[in-house]
Amino acid sequence: RRWWARAVAAVVLAAVVDANAVALKTKPETVNLQKLRQVLDYNTIHNLLGDTELLGWLDACEGDVAAAAERCKEKAAWRKGVGRVSMSKSSKRMDIPKSFTTVMEPLRDRQGDPIVWSIGLPVGDKDDVTRDTVYINERLIALTKPGVVPRPMIIIDVRSPTFRLPDQALVKGGFEVLTKYYPWYNKGKTVFIGVPKPIRFMFKVAKPFMPRVMWERFAFVDDYPQLRDHVGDASMLAAWGGKEKWDVKLHVKMTCIKESMAGRA
Repeated sequence: RRWWARAVAAVVLAAVVDANAVALKTKPETVNLQKLRQVLDYNTIHNLLGDTELLGWLDACEGDVAAAAERCKEKAAWRKGVGRVSMSKSSKRMDIPKSFTTVMEPLRDRQGDPIVWSIGLPVGDKDDVTRDTVYINERLIALTKPGVVPRPMIIIDVRSPTFRLPDQALVKGGFEVLTKYYPWYNKGKTVFIGVPKPIRFMFKVAKPFMPRVMWERFAFVDDYPQLRDHVGDASMLAAWGGKEKWDVKLHVKMTCIKESMAGRA
């Protein structure tokens, strides 16, 4: 139980480093978006994902256009070095249904946000985890509604053998990449499935000492049928007790085909 507590705590803490700051941020104004576009060069814009990502950086920098511009330039240069990412590459590290992380497109949660479903945690070396992290986030940005800062709902099933204490690959390729290059990723709700009750009790004990915004962004459920309160009826899979027929294997297969036809595989 001790390593379980440390593993869950590590994932939670990695997601809430800036919890207090997030609570104070306001939605970027259109004028700031226009200013940010004007100060960025073509190469920077080319290596970012449009206004949605720019809004994300403005939000992360609390509307400071100059600071957002610097972060955008840094991110664009880094992203160019990562190279091409695709479902076909990420799927090689999946072991469906035992271990995988994917965006459940086109499904959304009750708030209209895209859903990330992860059984366990990403596997592979640092470069593998980095590319998978980039791919997931670029799909999320593409699915975010216009004019909205990217904010996914994340479902993590901890009962997979790949749920573990963070190793070097997960820290460097996952947590640090999210914090530095996709700071909006952890702004949505994260629901943990299957966390032992004694460990949940530890978090309840800590609740009075945690910022409200941090606590409200996390939930713990025993199993998938309890996700209904979070994802809503429309996105409840048949296997979870709902009616939605979305299938992860078919999703991966069809996405690989579509990306191959578009020359992105």
